[in-house]
Amino acid sequence: MLTRSNLHIIILNFPMDFQAIPLKEPGATFQYFAKFAKENNSNLKNCQEWLFCKLGLTTQNGEGLAALLFGEGACKKNNHDFWFCASPVSLKPMKDDLKLTLVDDLSNEESHKLFSIVRNHLAKDNIDVRYHSSSIWGINAQRNQKVATKKVTDVSNKTIGKFIINGQDSHRWKRLISELEILLNQHPVNISRIKKAKNPVNSVWMWGQGGTSSSSKKKQALITQNRVLRGIASKQNLPIFSKFNEMSKMAVRTKYDDIFYTLDDFNKLEECHDGEKYSRHFNEAMRMLLKKRIDGINFVYGTSANVRELHIDRLSRLKFWKYFI
Repeated sequence: MLTRSNLHIIILNFPMDFQAIPLKEPGATFQYFAKFAKENNSNLKNCQEWLFCKLGLTTQNGEGLAALLFGEGACKKNNHDFWFCASPVSLKPMKDDLKLTLVDDLSNEESHKLFSIVRNHLAKDNIDVRYHSSSIWGINAQRNQKVATKKVTDVSNKTIGKFIINGQDSHRWKRLISELEILLNQHPVNISRIKKAKNPVNSVWMWGQGGTSSSSKKKQALITQNRVLRGIASKQNLPIFSKFNEMSKMAVRTKYDDIFYTLDDFNKLEECHDGEKYSRHFNEAMRMLLKKRIDGINFVYGTSANVRELHIDRLSRLKFWKYFI
């Protein structure tokens, strides 16, 4: 039986910071078209997580994300390439526990000042700390760690008692987190934030741990202009293309199981009724579907609740795609 590729069109409608930022819902046009497709709801919170899970690079709990963002990748086997994500958070005392709140209004200036405190303190233990964004910093553990963590977005607005890092190698990290909490509580940035009735950054949440990993054993390709995604794909030795026509020529010779194509936001989908813009973004996908080079197309997009997938095959395309032309 001939196996054809699945094409996944992924809508990246917020920055690659993996926080639980409120997302834009798709516009009326796209919602109308969507009724002709088969819908599947994922438990994941954003499309980046969905993509990395499909590529076999992370788990649904986020393990492996730190190595993707900060590690050397599959192209370099390094036994010291084990990383944690560290997210600045606010902890509020409750009756018998602490409640975690994501700090999504942290400016770059505030973040870099707090990051410097964390980096300088951990440097005393010869621990390398790197900056990715205001919501994610990287901590190099140097060797594999036997620990269990919980993804920071899954702990948001919950008490942390049963989610705190644990496992054989967790004691060191619990100690360092306690030391950082003392330093952060006294920092002028937090004093200023409290005066402005903003949540202080009084702790860091460690999660997403992992070492050098390889991508899925499936044949997969990525079409994207996103700088972070291109960097990750390059480190994992994944084929990368900038445009559909580049990939479609290669697809004739290479039978990919999955092809992932990223767009920036829903505006590009909302503009698809315009013939020129439709042609630019989707004409090649349409041609591949009609010529049976691919079995179907999945639109993958995030909402305020989860990630949704809309599947279009050659039959449903007769109803779905005619509105774009």
